[in-house]
Amino acid sequence: MANPDREDIHIISRHSNLSASSIRTALREFVYSGKDAWQQFLRIFFLSLGAGFMISGVIFFFAYNWDQLHKFVKLGIMEGLIILLTIGSLFIKNDLVRKILLTTASMLIGVLFAVFGQVYQTGADAFDLFRNWMLCITIWVIVAEFAPLWVIWIALANITAITYLQQRGQHIPRLTPFLVLFLINTASLKLALLLKHKTAYKPPQWFIILVAIAAAAFGTIGVSIGIFDPPDLVFSVLLTAVLLGFGAATWYGLTQRSIFFLALTGCCVIVILCAAILNVSNDSGAILFICLFLAIGITALIKSLLILQKKWSYEKTA
Repeated sequence: MANPDREDIHIISRHSNLSASSIRTALREFVYSGKDAWQQFLRIFFLSLGAGFMISGVIFFFAYNWDQLHKFVKLGIMEGLIILLTIGSLFIKNDLVRKILLTTASMLIGVLFAVFGQVYQTGADAFDLFRNWMLCITIWVIVAEFAPLWVIWIALANITAITYLQQRGQHIPRLTPFLVLFLINTASLKLALLLKHKTAYKPPQWFIILVAIAAAAFGTIGVSIGIFDPPDLVFSVLLTAVLLGFGAATWYGLTQRSIFFLALTGCCVIVILCAAILNVSNDSGAILFICLFLAIGITALIKSLLILQKKWSYEKTA
């Protein structure tokens, strides 16, 4: 076993005669974060913190000195910063620094569009701003292969969809934004899983978890709201999409032995069932029943996941 995890080491300790010191040595070598891991964490943390302070400083600089700056100075500062950061990302050899510089430049693209719109009063609305911002950094997102930059792009895609539906969509059903956002985040999750299993690049697990939670949240909230409204076509499509998504997540969790996807799906189903019960009756008796249902449902979910985890652990050692 090349790289055993914590569970593997605990299983080996229970079924072997290894000494306690050997187990501690294995945990320090393969599980616990060492000096190099902490240095890498601090390096990423301080680089990200510095990039965040830089972006905040630029924004507050313009906010404080807006009236005193000539329009060409405003645009020149932003364009110069973006050019410098982009050139730096091309010539700096450290891969992490390059990606953080490119991420910072991507954030400043949005500030540049906002400054340009204020200087020339272009009349562009929020949808145009976020759409153009998203499109301009798309190439960087593809080339960089950097999960934080992907998060920014997905967030821009979500905001673009919301602003479009708010400003351009007239008389749309109120569940339409939840359907669109659920589809966007589900497609992003599907793409991340394909990259994980079909390509050499492996997206970090936190990115997959974040996108999965976003997709599940939009789907669950939308279905829960739609239960209290008269049924319509959008609710039917949303409910079908959510059920298919939950089914796919359950299948993936069982085949890939991922407790996270099973737990996430189970929690979402419990929330939707509580909304359905509350829609039938909202008196004190129904509230009490929902509390009991929550307690029993969560307990049963945890119990079943623990049993499944033990079964997988046993099969792993067999």
